[in-house]
Parts: sequence; structure tokens; C-alpha cells
Amino acid sequence: MKLEEKISKIPNIYYQNSDLTSENFPEPKTLRTDYKTIEMKKSFSSQEALDEMKKQGCSPANIWELTEWIAQGNAKKGKWYPAFGSSWKDSDGFHRVPIVDALTDGDFEFVLGYFESDWNSGNILVCFCDSLDTQTLEVPSTQSLMSFEQALEIVKANNCRVYQTQTKTITTEVEL
Repeated sequence: MKLEEKISKIPNIYYQNSDLTSENFPEPKTLRTDYKTIEMKKSFSSQEALDEMKKQGCSPANIWELTEWIAQGNAKKGKWYPAFGSSWKDSDGFHRVPIVDALTDGDFEFVLGYFESDWNSGNILVCFCDSLDTQTLEVPSTQSLMSFEQALEIVKANNCRVYQTQTKTITTEVEL
């Protein structure tokens, strides 16, 4: 199923950005399900979010994983959920990050934010904690994000594995 179809099947969709497609955000081979959430208590940059997840031994959800998490009814109303595990470079050269806005009335907006912009407090990061020994990879600067092909080569070179576990949600609140 295409990403745009998967999103459209979620109940209470109020808005869906037309650039949230399988073409721009290809489906991963495996979807992780052992979720953890981190609520950011202050405004933060994208890099600070990535650093906080890394500090807690976690990696960010991609839009496919976040969509599945939303479909399972895990979102709190009135919160924003960026999917830092996915990014797309738009025609203007900006790095876009998928976001789900869980509106206070129970509706959802699937939109795109800017990686280069700061984020407001109260955003919730959906991520995955590493339960196996992992290789630490450097996060590229926002000026030159790594391509999917480059990331795939690093994964292959480090003999990394992708695995699926039972769904479990852990919540952590963080003040930077």
C-alpha cells in the first residue's frame, strides 16, 4: 500500500500534504514497533532533537512508522509529532520533515515542516531504543543531508540488522 493511501485510511484526517507520497518517502523494508516517546519541554532545533534521542540510545521514527503509531491510537490530542527518521528535499532546496498534528478535536493533519527551523516546546518525538549493540553514526549537517544510498551503504558496511518486536510504548519527558 502506498504511503498516501495508508495515511488516508486513518480516521479523522483533516488535512494531508500532497507531497507525503511513496515517491518522496519510499517504504522501508521493515517497520519497527518498539516505540518510545520523548516530550520536549522547551523549543529546540532538529539537531537537538536528534541529539536527545541519541543520548537516550534511540533513533527517530520515519513517516511510515509514525503513521502506524498514529493509526494505533497512540497520539495525545493537541500535540505535534515530527518524524525525524524521514526527510525530503523540496524543489526550493529545503529539507522537509513529516509532522503529524493531533488536533484538540481528535482530527489529524499530516504536514511537512522544515528541518532547518526550530520546533516549539510540547512536540513529542516518537523513536526506537536500541536493544542490540549498534554502531554510532555521525548525523550530517543540515546543509548536506546524507542520501538514502549513502545511508544504505553505511548500514551494509557495518553489518547492521533491522528487526521487529512486539509493540511497546515508553514515555520520557525531557528538559534541554
